[in-house]
Amino acid sequence: VCLVSRELAPFAGGGIGVYTTALAGVLADAGADVTVISRAAHRAEHERLVAEGHPLPNVRWLWVPDPDGAHEHAFVGYHHAWSGLVYEAVREAYGSRGPDVLEFPDYHGEAFVTLQAKRTGDRMLRDTTIAVRAHCSWEMCTRLNGYLGTDDESRALVALERWSLANADCLLYAGGDIAGTYGRVYGDRLAPAARIRHPLALPPVNPPDSEYECPWPVRFLYLGRLERRKGAHRILEAALANPSDAWSLTYLGGDTQSGVLGTSLTGQLELMAAGDPRVRFQPPVPRSLVPDLIRMHDILVMPSIWECWPYVVLEALALGRPALATPTGGLVELVQPGISGWRSRDTSVEALSEAMGELIADPTQVTELVRTGKPERHAQELTEPEGIARSYRRLAEEPLAKPPKVISRAPSLVSVIVTYHRLHRFIRDAVASIRAQSWPRIEIVVVDDGSLGPEDQVLDTLAAGDIPVRVVTQPNGGLGAARNLGISVARGRYVFPLDADNMAEPEFVERAVRVLDADPAIAYVTAWSRFVDEDNEPLLPDSVAGYSPLGNEVALVEELNVAGDAAAVLPRRLFEIGYSYSEDVAICEDWMLYRSLRRDGRYGVVIPERLMRYRVRADSMYQDGGYHLIDRVRGEIATQLELDQIRWVAT
Repeated sequence: VCLVSRELAPFAGGGIGVYTTALAGVLADAGADVTVISRAAHRAEHERLVAEGHPLPNVRWLWVPDPDGAHEHAFVGYHHAWSGLVYEAVREAYGSRGPDVLEFPDYHGEAFVTLQAKRTGDRMLRDTTIAVRAHCSWEMCTRLNGYLGTDDESRALVALERWSLANADCLLYAGGDIAGTYGRVYGDRLAPAARIRHPLALPPVNPPDSEYECPWPVRFLYLGRLERRKGAHRILEAALANPSDAWSLTYLGGDTQSGVLGTSLTGQLELMAAGDPRVRFQPPVPRSLVPDLIRMHDILVMPSIWECWPYVVLEALALGRPALATPTGGLVELVQPGISGWRSRDTSVEALSEAMGELIADPTQVTELVRTGKPERHAQELTEPEGIARSYRRLAEEPLAKPPKVISRAPSLVSVIVTYHRLHRFIRDAVASIRAQSWPRIEIVVVDDGSLGPEDQVLDTLAAGDIPVRVVTQPNGGLGAARNLGISVARGRYVFPLDADNMAEPEFVERAVRVLDADPAIAYVTAWSRFVDEDNEPLLPDSVAGYSPLGNEVALVEELNVAGDAAAVLPRRLFEIGYSYSEDVAICEDWMLYRSLRRDGRYGVVIPERLMRYRVRADSMYQDGGYHLIDRVRGEIATQLELDQIRWVAT
């Protein structure tokens, strides 16, 4: 089993980090071969704790450096770059055969690139079940906090998470209404769900506290980050609205900027409390002190607008303290009335105040519940390690997703359409890269888009070679028109447009065709590109110089050109049923095609390997600052797509 998480306890992070370390320990104790992949920033602290004899799980630890600015330039932001580095780490760790189970958190879409690899036939991952664990996605957290940014990084992060949730082999959830909520948020674009509990390093089991007596006033504890989504403001309103004075409320946790207009929520709460002595604010404390602080209170409050499977509730129950919670997400199973606590009737301030009032008026029900030991037993039942280990073994032995089909038939002909306009210096490299392909059946069609110079006679020299070259000509009409002409004379089952100054690595066509043969619903297959100079030398190291698209399945493609390069293998039938490259836009006609396909529910996939060479010439858009044209092009494409939906001719 391989567990991937940027967060990792006890070094840093919240519940995801606690979960990852605890699960690694449970699975290792059950005899599994466990690898944990996390941030290199944790490595020094990890080594220090090991040297001091700190009890960490006996597993293999691998450390991935954070992306820097150069990485981010080659990817769609920081989190996409991190996902790519994680995939590299998995490949280095496992070689030709991946783990039985590879698990990622949904938060921040860390699985994205690895899932792209499996979707496009990475043999290492063929027998690996890639699971995404529902912890509460960044998109859900951010929306529940009242603000989801519209900047490129935020939109990219939403795209990574949504695609990962849809394309994983399975979605793991702990219980309650978690899977139901994800279905309501994301619709039917979700992987098959499987329930596996969260582990917990439980304290030694002690007899129930038969001497416990709930004091008056009742001591409520809010434990965790002070966030809007966690209802930190609502529980204070509920407490202050209660007519009784027999209560205290302690906040123990860090501040967040989820208050009004992105301001400090702690500051907002302090204004609301107005110095009321019943309300106390304490900063975060080391985890070692948390158990004693929980025992110093009577009831843990979890007033969240929505909550997944919070560790603070599990820990409180394990320590014999019941919880008061809202009826959302995992809380509907964690907090059972009469067993582990009480639930408000809904998430409103009124419902919370009503539930608090009943406990304040009759604290004997708290006393009785604590004395029975039911909260501890409930926590033990929900976190039973042997059951968790069995579930993972079952997941490895009986995967929910089936391996991709292997199609056995005669190799399909692929027509490579090389578009040429005054690129005599580079055309031989492009054709040579096609002749070097591992795929056995290829035809090459060169479209001369009105090149009239004497140096363009180089086209007459291309015929010699093991793969013939057909040259067709047209008056200069632009890249879209040239591609359309080449496709119209192509004979292959698949077509592969390639600009005359670019090149393909030898395995690209074969890799793409095998993906398309295995799944006829796929609209195109492209790959990451490596940027090279005019002499075919990489501009920078492979990992940081190139184009790493997301594909056209993500909504972000409507705003950013993340669908993929024009260098892609597509079924020729798409063009037979009416698709084409626009001849009305000057650049990015491939982006327009991919958006048209997306709007009709036709999606492509991306091989996350640098299998294309994109030549950055002196007059390239990447060199001359042509990025300023993107806004213009985006507007032109959107306008053209809208115009295409309207019948303009009278009948």
